[in-house]
Amino acid sequence: MIAGRFGGSGTDIRNLVPIHGDVSRGAMARVENAVAEQINSGSTVFYQVMVHNPGATDRCRTGSTQPGTVRAAPAVRCRSTTPHRVMPGGVSYIWHTPWGQAFDRNVKRMWIERIAEATHWEPLRLDIPWNSVEEDLGTPLPEDYKKLAETFGKGEFSEFLRVFTVDATRQFDLVRIWKKFLDGDPESGPDPAFKPYRMYRPGQRGLIPWAFGEMKCSYFWLASEDEDPASWPIVTQGDPYPWHEVNMSTSEFVCRVLTDPVFEPFSIARLFPEPDFYPMD
Repeated sequence: MIAGRFGGSGTDIRNLVPIHGDVSRGAMARVENAVAEQINSGSTVFYQVMVHNPGATDRCRTGSTQPGTVRAAPAVRCRSTTPHRVMPGGVSYIWHTPWGQAFDRNVKRMWIERIAEATHWEPLRLDIPWNSVEEDLGTPLPEDYKKLAETFGKGEFSEFLRVFTVDATRQFDLVRIWKKFLDGDPESGPDPAFKPYRMYRPGQRGLIPWAFGEMKCSYFWLASEDEDPASWPIVTQGDPYPWHEVNMSTSEFVCRVLTDPVFEPFSIARLFPEPDFYPMD
């Protein structure tokens, strides 16, 4: 009942998730007390409860809490929908400060594990020379993206999505593809090919490509070396949808594209209900 504690609705169904009383009085109370401490200190908290029903589709209720108030909000208000931890009773919780710092440092790893489980993939644990990649780019990359690349290597998800990495054949090499985009990018102002965006250059905010898909789908980070890579929005465009910005981690986005049929307009779960991963040499 955290909504009711801070002036919001304690009866709005969007703020409620039915769980057993023992869980509510125990595990949930500990989580909500930690959230309350952040709100009382003046922080803005993005909070989500996700119910995990084995064999069923995840259902969630999302809310945004400002200092002294709790209200329901659409899912797009969340910086991430990554669970904080799974408690007894099958309920998980997340909350993020305005700076995008999760209380649980392992949350993004969970999305990669879900992708591996959904695709029946044994993690590779590749040793990829990220230092040289980040030196070429002039910025660090999101940690969960690097973990995703180390887990799967080069290949294709569900005959649709290919995530760039360090590729000796250069076909899916992130730095090479970024530089290829840069070749036709103007030094200043928006790029007509990516309007209203432009390609990333060191010292300038812009797009870094990290994947492409069928149906002319392209996936970028809106990157800046002055911002935490974990907070970079995902920018995507495809057929038939125009430019979208999505505030979630790379691994969560990939997981939802592959497995979440209501993650529109990005999901391919209805087209490929049994996601897989095909490695490429």
